[in-house]
Amino acid sequence: MRRLETGKRAVKYLQFVLCLLVFVSLNSRDVTAEVVELKPVNVHAMDVNLLAVSKQLKNNKIVRSQFRQEKKIQVLKRPLLSSGRFLFSDVDGLYWQIEKPLYSAVIVTDNAVFEKRDGKTVVIAEAKKQPMLNGFGTIFKSLFSGDMDSLSKVFDLQFSGDVSAWTLVLKPKPSILSKVFKEITLSGGAYVDAIFLDEVNGDYTELSFVDVDTGSRPLSKQEQQYFER
Repeated sequence: MRRLETGKRAVKYLQFVLCLLVFVSLNSRDVTAEVVELKPVNVHAMDVNLLAVSKQLKNNKIVRSQFRQEKKIQVLKRPLLSSGRFLFSDVDGLYWQIEKPLYSAVIVTDNAVFEKRDGKTVVIAEAKKQPMLNGFGTIFKSLFSGDMDSLSKVFDLQFSGDVSAWTLVLKPKPSILSKVFKEITLSGGAYVDAIFLDEVNGDYTELSFVDVDTGSRPLSKQEQQYFER
């Protein structure tokens, strides 16, 4: 029973993070209206190393990896642990398959966020029913493809390192996102290999990516089916 509840918490948290980032990215114009003269950062005037990392990440059209997630909730003595597979396609979207402790798959495309579990597909958010969600996969593609222009519309960026080893701290600009997250830290080299989500309430999540494959091998038929409902 405890294993089942832990799995459910891991899935629900992942859904929450995905949907929240989607909402904020889509409503970035409304968000900027909350602060006087808030302007996107001119990425082209940034550190030359950041621009090099951005260019390097943009070359990763398809990323396959295993992931491990540790979620620490203040009211719980032990962290919630989960693991599974991750697939990113700059054309199709993102596919998160939690394999332990409870199987579930969360998919993010340009048209919807949906979950596959027990042979069923559950739509979490859909563009045709909520027109403002059109193109909501942008923020996720930005995280993994190095689109600093898109990220800078929602976050203040702090960068250190170079193309071989770097850290990028994303501090949410005043918005619903800043009420939940203090900052989101990405680190890596040729690809993003870790994400740390630091929440305002003291909770945090660590995501690490292992066995990462950024080769040019196209999606298999099975992988293409991941993004179908």
